[in-house]
Amino acid sequence: MSAISVAVAVVVFLRPFGLNGQERVGEVRALWVARTSLAAPSSISSMIKSARANHFNTLLVQVRARGDAYFISQLEPRAAALLNQPAQFDPLETVIAEARKAHLRVHA
Repeated sequence: MSAISVAVAVVVFLRPFGLNGQERVGEVRALWVARTSLAAPSSISSMIKSARANHFNTLLVQVRARGDAYFISQLEPRAAALLNQPAQFDPLETVIAEARKAHLRVHA
């Protein structure tokens, strides 16, 4: 699949909908966020700032990789990249909180 068709798929399938199910008019400018950007609070902040500076409005966040989790889970093992972070650090929760402040949508 070419890069163009992938970009088109993102625009077609991630169009925002209102609470009543009716489609809202708007453009989706999505950024794929690889799990490596979630390893520390500082890297998340940097990614959010970069997304806003480059006029993205939606983040597609990779929260699973190699059978582990970049969020707090009782069912899935914590990602090895998070071993140096405090146990209460939840990368997905941090992304959602910071993205909300920056007016970015998040799809995990």
